[in-house]
Formats: sequence, structure tokens, C-alpha cells
Amino acid sequence: MIYACWRYHRVVRGVDRGRRVNADGGLILPALAFAPVLLVGAYRVFNINLLFPVHFFASFDELLLDALTPALVLIAASGLGGQIRALTAAEYEHWRVKAFARAALAYGMAPQRVLRRLVIIKVMTRAWSRCLPWLFGELMIVEAVFNAPGLGLDAWNLARTRQLAELAVSLGWLAGLYGFCLIVTAWAHAWLGRRLESYA
Repeated sequence: MIYACWRYHRVVRGVDRGRRVNADGGLILPALAFAPVLLVGAYRVFNINLLFPVHFFASFDELLLDALTPALVLIAASGLGGQIRALTAAEYEHWRVKAFARAALAYGMAPQRVLRRLVIIKVMTRAWSRCLPWLFGELMIVEAVFNAPGLGLDAWNLARTRQLAELAVSLGWLAGLYGFCLIVTAWAHAWLGRRLESYA
């Protein structure tokens, strides 16, 4: 009985510890709380207007530059940035003890150079698949706060004006885009799994 309790405690603690190492993305700030404060703070303190400009009066470079802030807020609000940071350390620790990394080290190659491409691909696919629901969940809020054009803002405006038929079409496009991203993510995981069979 004591041995069973000890094994359970050890397994559960080990699983939790591994989950913290691999999945802890740090602090996640919801876009609904973070984006308006950033928008108002940038204008009041630095006199910078972060609202998306009207397309007719802005050049492509200005639109691209103004899209940077909503994109960074979306990355922070979805937890993608924290996942990338946490998973990079975990993936590097996992792959640096494998035989191919040790063989490269024995040949005098830097382990960071050998593992860079593999770690980047693994981290990006895992972080993207973990944060995909949050990315789409925060998309509408970020677009509405920053007046950034997109399906989320269209759905928001159509819901406010109660145009239900057009809202259904917009939400259908969002659902289709989400399904497409899921398919691409599943394909990327399968492709990466086949490529890494010999590495494990």
C-alpha cells in the first residue's frame, strides 16, 4: 500500500513536472483586458494612434506597419509567444542527448547549429497547434479593438447591426479557415513524425 502511494505520488509529480516544463507558457493576458489599455496608453502617453488607418488614405507600407501592433497583441493574448519560449528550451534539452547530436558534437560541430532547424520546426508546429483555438478566440477582439480589417471585425460589425445572414456567412468563413488550419497542422505533425522516426 505504501509502495503504491509512493509510486502514484512519483508518477503524478513527474507528469506534472514534465507538463510544467513542456507546456508552461507563462502569463497570458486576455486581449479584452490588454488591448484597450495599450491603445489608450499609447495615445495618452506617447501620442501614438494605434487604430488601423483607412485603406483609401494609407499606403501598403503604412498598413503593414500598423498591422504589427495587433499581430503582437494577438500573439501575446493567445499565449503563442510564451509557448515558443517554453517549448524551445524543452525541445533543445530533449534532442541534444540523442545519438545524432552527440555524433555531431564528436565531429566538432556546435550542437546549437545541428539542432537549430529541427528545434525551430518542432517548436513552431507544437506551439501553433496548442495555441490555435486561442488565436481564433482572440482574433475578433483584437480586430474590433484596433479596427483591423478581417473576418473577425466583419463578424463583429454584422452582429452589432443584426445582419444575421451575412453574419452566418462570415462565421462560416472563420470556421472554414479554422478547419483548414487544423488540417495543415495535422499534416505538419504527420510529416514531421515521419521525418523524425530515424532520429528518435
